[in-house]
Amino acid sequence: MKTVNSLPLTVTRLFAPIPPETQAELDLLCELYGRTLQKFQMAFCTHELREKVWNWRTFRDEIVHCLNLPQLKFETLLEDLKVQGKRSQVELLKFLRSQQSSEGPHLQARHWKLCLEEASQGLRTYWQTVKAELKRQWEGFSAAIPTSLKHSSISIGF
Repeated sequence: MKTVNSLPLTVTRLFAPIPPETQAELDLLCELYGRTLQKFQMAFCTHELREKVWNWRTFRDEIVHCLNLPQLKFETLLEDLKVQGKRSQVELLKFLRSQQSSEGPHLQARHWKLCLEEASQGLRTYWQTVKAELKRQWEGFSAAIPTSLKHSSISIGF
């Protein structure tokens, strides 16, 4: 090991072992994060919440507003959303409310907001990839059409 002025150039860092009960709580929080991320991804895949992928901050604000309501108003809101046919949003709100009010280790608001952002970003990237692939395939398809047919008045029926 080289030394400069009698100090080693390599620094070795040691971490204290994590106690088993703390490790169990961390494992539970990681599992809850994964489950919450999956809930947001599945909710964004539904027809009713698909457009919220592009404007996730507004959706986050709606969720925060709903979760801060007193229990009676929250239940009334859930019934109104069910009548409007927003079942996915109702299930998501119920899940987040149950996480918020649970005993023991649970995700803080900043954690589920991070899940929301991560799910939104992942699905936006997915849809942009799908769009680019469709555009590439369409360009290949349109290049295969003879020039005489491209500008004719033939109706395809779309």
